[in-house]
Amino acid sequence: MFTPDGDVVLFDFEASAHTFAPPSWDFAFLIQRFCLAQGRMPTPFTALIQETFGDLTAEIAEIMKQIAWHLVVILVDQRTRMDVIAPSLEYNKFVKLERQASQWASNSQPVY
Repeated sequence: MFTPDGDVVLFDFEASAHTFAPPSWDFAFLIQRFCLAQGRMPTPFTALIQETFGDLTAEIAEIMKQIAWHLVVILVDQRTRMDVIAPSLEYNKFVKLERQASQWASNSQPVY
């Protein structure tokens, strides 16, 4: 991500090797993990996204739900193909994040 001043900010998400999605996917992931998950809204991240890329609020909640289910699918795939067993806390985390995104969508509250 680039700041308005041209600085580069890099984020490494565990799903990046499995995901080909629009930039709003990355923004949703960033907001979900570093803002909503910490109970802090708004944050410098959300302000930076909005200032640089405009209002993505309409897309964010739905993409946040997609992210949560995408990560559950990755866990199931790893279990079935590679016999990697993730702790149940990982599944619970993604279910919680999906519920959180659904709450944001149903309350029609802006993400920023």
